[in-house]
Amino acid sequence: MTLALLPQFYRMKFVDREGFISDDGYLFNDQAFQILNQVVQVINALSYTTITSNNTLNVNGLRAPSFTTAQITSLFTDAPIGTIWYNSDSKKLQFKSDSATLSTITSVP
Repeated sequence: MTLALLPQFYRMKFVDREGFISDDGYLFNDQAFQILNQVVQVINALSYTTITSNNTLNVNGLRAPSFTTAQITSLFTDAPIGTIWYNSDSKKLQFKSDSATLSTITSVP
């Protein structure tokens, strides 16, 4: 997923004569909110987080995106080196270790 850039900040009136947010100010705030909401959705999708009683955000772990072997194969070519996937078929983590190699992380007892 590609996130949109924040809207360009330009010279505008943020409030009208009555003190209410102007149409330009409303549009800017709405676009910025939508993009920041996408950022929150990505963070939530990639991490297991909790919020403590004093509103501190704790990242308790990261989640690799889960794909089948066929999906990983189709994503592999365009993925940058270091990309990690969870292979839902083999139940193992895999990563692109160089331009032509898909490596599997295995455990040793």
